[in-house]
This record gives sequence, structure tokens and C-alpha cells, in this order.
Amino acid sequence: MNKTQDVMESRTLVLRSSKRRLALYLLVCVAFVTFSVLQVTRHQAHVIDWVCAVFFAVGATVFTVQILPGASYLTISSDGFYFCSFFRRKPLIRWEEVAGFRVVRVPPSGHGLVAFERHMAEEGRVRRINRFLVGATDCLPDSYGLRPEELAELLNEWRLRTTQDA
Repeated sequence: MNKTQDVMESRTLVLRSSKRRLALYLLVCVAFVTFSVLQVTRHQAHVIDWVCAVFFAVGATVFTVQILPGASYLTISSDGFYFCSFFRRKPLIRWEEVAGFRVVRVPPSGHGLVAFERHMAEEGRVRRINRFLVGATDCLPDSYGLRPEELAELLNEWRLRTTQDA
């Protein structure tokens, strides 16, 4: 029996965002804020210097919040899954509501996200935009310490096993 099967037997798995990755992004943002502020103080400030300082300060704030305990996680259970981002927990998404999980690349960066099609979800504006951009109604906001391909495989395995057991 492998590790995934052991966890599935316990019926709940909680994945958390990678603190190392978040800390790296935070350090990059702080470096850019510092550089932008130095540019503003050394010469006559250009608009781009202020824009960079504000943009990266917001980024530093976001990554600081996401590092805090309980701010970001994914809980997988035999009933379905739910995730929390910025301390806001989303409702449980049942396995029966999901067609499957796959990795999509977000233009223009090519960053990988785990996407899924929700059958029972209301087709609002955000879901229409998601479908246009990535070809699915919903995406997870993080890969929770795994590569997107690994997370999609893990979720598909849970979905398949729990829907077959029912």
C-alpha cells in the first residue's frame, strides 16, 4: 500500500502552500520595493518608480499574509475538497460535481494551474472568463507545495476512488 492509499484510508488530507516559495516571492518583492524607493529618493521621481514601488509593496503584503498559518490550504476528503485563500474558506466541492482535473497554462506567463470543470456551478461572469482563458470553469489558486501535474493526478485519484466506492 503506497502513501496515497494510506492517506485515502484516513479519509482526509490537508495540503498547505509552500512557505519556501512564498518566502522567496516575498523577498523578491521587498527587493523591488527597496530598489524603487531608492530610485525615487536618488533622482526626480518618475511615475514608473512609484508604480513599481506600490505594485511590489502590494505583492509583499499578499505574500506576507499567505505565509501566516491557516491562510492558505487545500483539504481533500472522501466527500470532496475545499480550499482556503487569504483566510477565506470556500464551500465543499463534491467529487460528483467535478468532471476531472488537468493542468492548464495561463497566458502569457505559461504558469501552470490545476483546472476543473464544475457541472453544478452557476455559470457566472467569472466562470465564463475562466472558460475563455483556460478552457475550464474553475482553477485552484495554488498547487500547495506540489507541482501542478502532481496535484492534478492526486485529485483525479481521490475523485476516481471515492466515486467508485460509492
